[in-house]
Amino acid sequence: MLRGIAALMVCIYHFTNFSGTWGDLFPSNGIIREVGEQGTLGVYIFFIITGFVIPLSLAKSDFRISQIHRFLSKRWNRIEMPYLISIVLILSLSFVFSIKNNTPFDFDAIRLSHHLFYSATFFGYEWYNPIFWTLAIEMQFYILIAFLYPLLKVNNQLVLIIIPLVLGMSTLLVDDIRFVFHFGSIFSQGILLYLILTNKLGKLIGASGIILCAIITFYGNGIGIAVISLLTVGTIAFTNTNTKLFNWLGNISYSLYLIHGLIGGSLIYLFGRYANDSFTKTIIVLAALAASLVAAYVYWKIIEQPSKKWSKKITISYETQAALKS
Repeated sequence: MLRGIAALMVCIYHFTNFSGTWGDLFPSNGIIREVGEQGTLGVYIFFIITGFVIPLSLAKSDFRISQIHRFLSKRWNRIEMPYLISIVLILSLSFVFSIKNNTPFDFDAIRLSHHLFYSATFFGYEWYNPIFWTLAIEMQFYILIAFLYPLLKVNNQLVLIIIPLVLGMSTLLVDDIRFVFHFGSIFSQGILLYLILTNKLGKLIGASGIILCAIITFYGNGIGIAVISLLTVGTIAFTNTNTKLFNWLGNISYSLYLIHGLIGGSLIYLFGRYANDSFTKTIIVLAALAASLVAAYVYWKIIEQPSKKWSKKITISYETQAALKS
């Protein structure tokens, strides 16, 4: 449910704050655009979820540092293939628009290569899709948690609270948003929730750690992100939603996140210039959202689902090899 809501929030932000060659869809000082800007908070819902789910997944697979290649291979197949195909679609659409507008097609092989390694902004290149910066942060977290996780397995309450708090404090020490450490206090809240719900860490000390990390988030990232992080933690801890609609939305959330700009953004680009009042513009935004949801379902069905199956095959393959060796 939370993944779906987070993806929808990001969609609404991008659609209500859309700017084309013909100008802004909604005025910068208008209420619709200001409300839509709150959709950026959806990104931090994803960070909390990742901080909680990835350690939980590692625990279920009895992860050891010697298995890091398996873990990263699974992540690569699960995340990378839909990501790479979305880049191909973006480049293809750019090529089509270059022909339509009779402009040169701007392709840089080096820029593309940096997208493969999530290093574009470190070398002065812009992302093909603005949301890709969040995938770069998540990939950094996967590598980081693989090395931190063995410390989260110890039977020592002091160690278990210190590790996420040290990561949380890194938010105040690293100002550069290109690094996962700038968002350490957000991911740490997810980690602490994992430790509490798996009974590795006492509820009182764990909850105190979450509140402290939320305070750090307030100073390092702002009040809005601090509030949404606590709301997300509370939702995971105290609710259990299981409905077909939310499950469906959660399933397609990653695909929606990847391609909503490509589908919905293109629709707004083509038709937004002809809208002269807020009502018509709102209808266009809703149409862009509906088109994005349909496209995300198709993308999930033909791209993301196969990627998940390949990821599971990696797990089965490694587990079979381990069984044979033992």
